[in-house]
This record gives sequence, structure tokens and C-alpha cells, in this order.
Amino acid sequence: MAYFRMAPLHSVARHRAMNMFLRAYRELWLEAEEDIRACFIEDLCNDSYEMDEQDVTTMKEETETKS
Repeated sequence: MAYFRMAPLHSVARHRAMNMFLRAYRELWLEAEEDIRACFIEDLCNDSYEMDEQDVTTMKEETETKS
């Protein structure tokens, strides 16, 4: 424990390697995450659009039966 008080962590080689690994992992993960979010949003938008069309056809059928 006294070693950590005497030497800052950034001067330790292992710490630098871990930072580089974490930075690269974070960038790759965030890029993949953005792709997943975009696909999810597109899926939600497409599903809601299809639902709207179904609702419209249902409403048309209901108005035709009432007339």
C-alpha cells in the first residue's frame, strides 16, 4: 500500500497498457452499441408504421360496417 502512495499509477507500465486496452475496447463497444441502437430504432419505427396501417384498415372496415 505504501508503494501506491510513493509512485503515481500512471508511471506503472501495466497501468498504461490497461488504459490503452480499455480505450480501444470502449471505442469498439460504443461503435457496436450505436449500430444496435440504430437497428432497434429502425425496428420500432417500422413496427409502429405497420401498426398504423393496420389501425387505418381496421377503422375503414368499422366505418363501412356502420354505414
